[in-house]
Amino acid sequence: AAFGLVTPPVGKYQAVGSLRLFGNYNWNQVTRDFQFLSVTPSVVGMRTPFKALSYGLKAEGTYTSKNTVDASTTATGNNFSSYSLTGDIGPLVRYDVTPSTRLVFEATWRPKSYFQDALSGDTRRTGMGFLARASASYTRSAYLNLTGYVSLEQDVPQGSAYQFIGPGAGIANAMYLTDKLTLSPLIDFTRPVYSQTKLPERIDSYYSFRVTAQYALATHWSLLADVGYVYNSSTVPATFQYNRELASLGATYFF
Repeated sequence: AAFGLVTPPVGKYQAVGSLRLFGNYNWNQVTRDFQFLSVTPSVVGMRTPFKALSYGLKAEGTYTSKNTVDASTTATGNNFSSYSLTGDIGPLVRYDVTPSTRLVFEATWRPKSYFQDALSGDTRRTGMGFLARASASYTRSAYLNLTGYVSLEQDVPQGSAYQFIGPGAGIANAMYLTDKLTLSPLIDFTRPVYSQTKLPERIDSYYSFRVTAQYALATHWSLLADVGYVYNSSTVPATFQYNRELASLGATYFF
């Protein structure tokens, strides 16, 4: 579920705030300890938002709790406890090349705290990360609204096992099928290199294929649906190679 608030764009500045809620449920009882609940407040402030060149600052934080139940037995109930607190803070610049073409550049600092980390060792994930991303969007018609991006991400946790740097890229197309229904296929790819791991060095290739749908129920409410497939190949396949099918339903409310 999501809630959003936008200030009137009548002056030099505009703020966009949102609050997103997420939870997943695993029907397979032995994977109950991979159930999460999260809340993500965010705000973006822009100067001269309706000029060709605008810039601003974004800030977002996510608190996540994890089901720490003993999944080996069905006799116990759920037991959610604090798992992580992460942030995304940084500037962004937007430039409208033409009325139908927009470029966006952003850089993000990502502090991270994982409350269930070991007190010491290579597997500690608490630390920080960085992301640089450039994207371009092009609008041609109701059925052609392309957005593509390239990125470079680095993660610098306190433990060496999860330190990585890697490029990413993706493309999406929003199709406005009716005045109420929007359908968007998306493809994403990342290739993180975990340079501190040896014999072998861990290199992953992450592919994500998704289709999202948004249907306007009323003036402020929309229904959201998402289906997807994820495949992660790895040079350490026994531990890190997997595939996953995903589906979710949600709702969003805009004031």
